[in-house]
Amino acid sequence: NKTRRRTPGGVFFYLVKANTSRHEARLIFQDDLYYHEHQQRQYRKERSRRIREEHANRAAAAVPVDINPEEKPPEEPASSSGEVAMVADEDLEDGEIVD
Repeated sequence: NKTRRRTPGGVFFYLVKANTSRHEARLIFQDDLYYHEHQQRQYRKERSRRIREEHANRAAAAVPVDINPEEKPPEEPASSSGEVAMVADEDLEDGEIVD
């Protein structure tokens, strides 16, 4: 209807659509199409990774965590040494050595 002016890019796209075959247009815009497809693949891959992590987090949160696990204390080897019995009675922190 000619009331609206086209931008130079709009004129270009109009001429490409009107005067070229589909095959020629694919040749012209081959790099852009590849880039667009690559971006879509990356987006889908990232989205599926995010969904996978979200499902794993939900599954981990759904598993009941036992706060007070009923573990049997490790059985100490029977020894006749009085020093071992004395050390076992003392409260030692992890990695602490008794001289």
